[in-house]
Amino acid sequence: MFKRIAAAVLSSFVSLLSLLALAQEPKQLDKPATKSKTEPPAADAKAETPAPVVVIRSQLPKGWKSLGLSEKQKKAIYSTRAQYAAKRQALLDQLEALKKEEEESLNKILTDAQRRQLAALKK
Repeated sequence: MFKRIAAAVLSSFVSLLSLLALAQEPKQLDKPATKSKTEPPAADAKAETPAPVVVIRSQLPKGWKSLGLSEKQKKAIYSTRAQYAAKRQALLDQLEALKKEEEESLNKILTDAQRRQLAALKK
């Protein structure tokens, strides 16, 4: 039983570390992702929050240049990478929101004096 719990905790920790490592990748990249022109316009554009613009490098994965890819394949790869970059960014945003939520919950546990002491430590 203890081994299963330890394995689950370790697995969660490793997943969190990999997400954090992704968060520290450079943000400034070459090519912005574009939406498909075939998508219908939103009925109420003001109600929706704008989708974040995700910028990806216009590079093939390591070693893929030697595969003799056609231009069509390269465009499909770039498009796929852009889609997944957007998904990764959404997960990183969720992780940041979760960190803030956790910090707020933890601060609610502290007394006013402890919160002031913690604020002084952070400065």
